[in-house]
Amino acid sequence: MPIERITLNIPDKPLKDLFTWLPRDGGREEFPLLDAATESERIVCTHPSNPSILNTMVAMIENAKDKIFLCNWMLSHTKIEVALARAASRLNGRVHVLTTLETSVHSRYTGDEEALNDLGRLQKLAGEGVYIRLHPEAHAKFLIVDKQVLVTSANIRDTSLEKNIETGVLISDPQIVADFHSIYSHIWLQESKQHIRPSRSDPRLSNTWKSDHSEPPTLDGGACWTLSNRRMSLAKQIIATINAAKKSLRISTYALSSLESGIGNMVLRAIIEADERGVQTTILYHATSTAIGRPPREHESHGFSAFARCENLKMVGHPRLHAKHVIADGASGLMFTANLDGLHGLNSGIEVGVKLSPMACNELSSWHDSLFSSFPLEFVV
Repeated sequence: MPIERITLNIPDKPLKDLFTWLPRDGGREEFPLLDAATESERIVCTHPSNPSILNTMVAMIENAKDKIFLCNWMLSHTKIEVALARAASRLNGRVHVLTTLETSVHSRYTGDEEALNDLGRLQKLAGEGVYIRLHPEAHAKFLIVDKQVLVTSANIRDTSLEKNIETGVLISDPQIVADFHSIYSHIWLQESKQHIRPSRSDPRLSNTWKSDHSEPPTLDGGACWTLSNRRMSLAKQIIATINAAKKSLRISTYALSSLESGIGNMVLRAIIEADERGVQTTILYHATSTAIGRPPREHESHGFSAFARCENLKMVGHPRLHAKHVIADGASGLMFTANLDGLHGLNSGIEVGVKLSPMACNELSSWHDSLFSSFPLEFVV
């Protein structure tokens, strides 16, 4: 029986307009530690062999002498909860926590229902004397203890504090610490939606009492933030950093979403213009093996399509990447909590960021480069 034969001519070059994730030769999931100190800051990372962000948080809480102010999207880690409860007893209740309970942010990035805070755990913590208030869009992550503030990408849960690639910066600069106090006070007094009574017998969930209305602080120095579209200094500083790049641009983000219009498109436009200036851009991104050989997800497609046309931009992926930073020329930049998302974080919700010193930028750049050379996936065109 005759067998039909078909001859295929397959070009030995990428197909036009096709872009996807592929495994890299020599890529691996292991990554190096980050722990470097400057005159007024210390930058650290989560690492499976050394959970520096977790250890830093616990040490700050356990050594607090006056007050503790914690803001985090999640609060589900036994070591942190135990440290907060002990501190509330030791400090006579001067421990405050801002977190979420039900949040629309959750569904945008993960289907992991365990990521949602558990009301029972929060009520138990309130019963130990911790003051807890809730805001559904509080995606910011920072901890103020006495005269220091820790800004981090890490959520308070075991995955983030013990396994992910997360970064944090511990700052003792008095002005920056004061700015974060202003942010926290405004959210606590004016923006929080509910609170849990600090009572063992009746830790009920109820609406908060609000003080007289006051304008949110305007910050555009060392500290920056997002408060819906009322305060957008974080987006302003991210774009300014990208625009300032002359030779190199280093970006790390968990998401590149909804960049078709508005503030998301302004960030995308700045990256494209940097590429047109000849700036060498490297991006660390959250990508898993399920993305291999597939087109980008719908919310990523516009940004990825634009990146595919860039000549000087390269992007690599890792399934544990959650760190967020932008650094221009290895000397100026910031660390922040927002994703590069045109619908949340840059012009909505609550996020924070902080400028880094030139020395810290240099240390973070070296770490970024080591991650870039070792990540297991690459974006190919």
